[in-house]
Amino acid sequence: MKKLNFMVGLGIIFVVSSIVIYTAHYFIFKDAEFIFRYFIAQLGFLPVNALLVTLLISSVLARRAQRERLQKTDILIGAFFSEMGTELLRRLLQADESPADELRRELLLDKSWQAEDFARARPLLEEHKFKVRFNPQELSALNDWLRGHNDLILRILENPALMEHESFTRMMWAVFHFCDELRLREDLTRLPRSDQYHIEHDANRALSALAGQWVNHMEYTKREYPYLYHIALRTNPFNDEIGIQVKE
Repeated sequence: MKKLNFMVGLGIIFVVSSIVIYTAHYFIFKDAEFIFRYFIAQLGFLPVNALLVTLLISSVLARRAQRERLQKTDILIGAFFSEMGTELLRRLLQADESPADELRRELLLDKSWQAEDFARARPLLEEHKFKVRFNPQELSALNDWLRGHNDLILRILENPALMEHESFTRMMWAVFHFCDELRLREDLTRLPRSDQYHIEHDANRALSALAGQWVNHMEYTKREYPYLYHIALRTNPFNDEIGIQVKE
């Protein structure tokens, strides 16, 4: 209601201002015919002016709205990695038996990393073939841990801001599918090898997507929130020798 009253008031001010200007013009130059012809000419351009202004304003507002939605998505991604994403990535990496020494060395992030360093890391992750292998006890323990974060996963999937980030959405569905595969089995300690291989295949998919999104998130965090990047460095899941404590 207040917004409507403001718009009505603004419209009245513009109309009154126009009347005052035309009236002043008449009293100064005494040329009513010119005012009339000029007024008609301006009416002819009015639809074009309205179209141009509408397109311009719509474009500006659309870009602003998209930027705000992306900011909300970035906050959502940050919450995911803070609450469970980084730890899930660490647990899956611990079960990975692929030759990943070179990959881990390349992902030893530090304060000096720039855009080109992150760009160099992405194809390495895309080309790497993870090979997750679980023993029954590890699989059961991971399932118990994931069950404690099921509500968080569902809340993120329900968030409309998720649709603004396609790659993160795909990652979340890969993680959700992996969680579902574990949750729906009654006894993870007595699986046939064929079924365990199927679960490990889902884990590889989730791990690959997680790792890629983690690199993207680290680049965004370094650029926008350097103080959060510092703590993210100390929780790097690709670095087994680092700790949360700040050392000299």
